[in-house]
Amino acid sequence: AKFDAGRFATTVSLFQIERPSSLLEATNGLPVFRMDGEQRNRGLEVVSQGELARGVRVLAGVAYTQGIQTKTEDGLNNGRTAPAVPRVQINLGGEWDTPFLPGLTLTARALRTSTQYVDVGNTQQLPAWTRMDIGARYQFNAGGKPVTLRASLENVLDKSYWQSAAREGLTMGAPRTLLVSVSTD
Repeated sequence: AKFDAGRFATTVSLFQIERPSSLLEATNGLPVFRMDGEQRNRGLEVVSQGELARGVRVLAGVAYTQGIQTKTEDGLNNGRTAPAVPRVQINLGGEWDTPFLPGLTLTARALRTSTQYVDVGNTQQLPAWTRMDIGARYQFNAGGKPVTLRASLENVLDKSYWQSAAREGLTMGAPRTLLVSVSTD
């Protein structure tokens, strides 16, 4: 469902996704990847975006997901939480067009991801994590062409965290990272 009030819009999504599930198991001392049942993700996502005031834009979203293992071999993991599926994810971002320098926009974003299991047996869990990012964008004309300079500093607080446990492997969150780009038409 979508509600659009012109300067502000909100969408609400209910979903169910079923897909094959897999796992890694040791066979003769070697890891073997194999299929094992299905993973059913059911959830609710709410996203709002728009212009709160002239030159101030926000984007906020929250997702609640229940990932469950089904149809597993001998029913061993049926009903257990699917690996790499955080129960709650929250994103909040904003932009501000500065009045003191036309073309300059400052940005900020916060991401929150709840705990997630690493394995199909639900014996290991990654802790929840929060990350903060800031940035700026400057748009101007050069030689009659629009140019945009962008810079963002991700993971401002240089937090060490495990971002995901997809496919029973771990993805470490990036350290404080500066990204800079220039684009033009």
